[in-house]
Amino acid sequence: MKLSTVIEVLIASPSDVLEERNTVEEVLHSWNSTSAAKEGIFLKPVRWEKDSYSQIGDRPQELLNKQIVENADIVIGIFWTRLGTPTGGFSSGTVEEIQQFIGKGKPVAIYFSEKHYNPYDLDTNEFSRLKDFKSQIQSKGLYKHFRSLEQLKQIISFDISKIVSEIQKTSNVIGSFYSGFPRVELNNLMKHKASWQKCFDRHQGSYIVYNFLQPNPAEPLDSDNDVKVAAALLSFKELTSNGIAFEWINPYKLEHEQDWRAFIYKGVALPAGEAFINLYADQVNSDYECLSATVQYSPIYPPSIITGQMIAVGVNTDRNVFRVGGAGIALARVSDMPPDISEWYGRKLGFLSREQIPDNIWNNIPKVYSR
Repeated sequence: MKLSTVIEVLIASPSDVLEERNTVEEVLHSWNSTSAAKEGIFLKPVRWEKDSYSQIGDRPQELLNKQIVENADIVIGIFWTRLGTPTGGFSSGTVEEIQQFIGKGKPVAIYFSEKHYNPYDLDTNEFSRLKDFKSQIQSKGLYKHFRSLEQLKQIISFDISKIVSEIQKTSNVIGSFYSGFPRVELNNLMKHKASWQKCFDRHQGSYIVYNFLQPNPAEPLDSDNDVKVAAALLSFKELTSNGIAFEWINPYKLEHEQDWRAFIYKGVALPAGEAFINLYADQVNSDYECLSATVQYSPIYPPSIITGQMIAVGVNTDRNVFRVGGAGIALARVSDMPPDISEWYGRKLGFLSREQIPDNIWNNIPKVYSR
């Protein structure tokens, strides 16, 4: 099984460069198609309009920082005539994001558009603030210019390959920078997206698997209702014949949401080949069938179904579930699967344990078994 390291690329910009933002994302997808298999790296575009969620609490930019900026690995900043809205501590949200990356020593690439603009539409105050920012970073050598979308494509393609090369070199010296990234089955990611849609269409409203992380991967979970467990595992078998419909919890939302439906992400995982998952059945009695499933495990934390990092799910043929390792999976029927699977490559997760979940949320999460 070919594995690829997932690197999140944050696309940061004010509101006047939407076409350019789309162009950067196109370049990243193109790089994945041509170079991911060879380099062993998968570049995941991250954009606030796609990857953030509604939340009440800190100032808006601070919420974005927690949701998408802090977990990203590379930032690509794009500017034209605007700097953006001040955030209370920085001259704009985009500037704050870039400064966070600079402060942490993460790769930063900034591009200024030189395409024509109508002087009558120009916000002179914004343009002046943008020039000031450009002067501030000039000595750092962080930016380049472009005059067209095609030129931007060429520049980004060259620069992203160079950044990836530097990351690979760094990883040989600083293992934690590289080895901590999630890993995914590259062949499936690149070749079988259509299978996801087929699975998704088939299993809307079916049992879904969602990811509960345990502090101790070897700690058992027992159920007082082995019939329910058996039925759930049968559904698990059915799903894995063509793919796995799944949900996972976003730990960043737990402090701010009261309803489990508000912080669970939904999606569809790929069909699992024999080398990736092994399913077998054992007749317990005449009423139902029990399964045991073993999924290839990666030691990278946190475990997640999307990256195949769940270890054994076992059913004791005499009584109850005797082992659930890595991710304590739970299954439940749903009818509100999302209308598309555009986020098909997954995303990073924070480590989550039962103790971190408020009781009022835990008690309302549909589950087959709990601790």
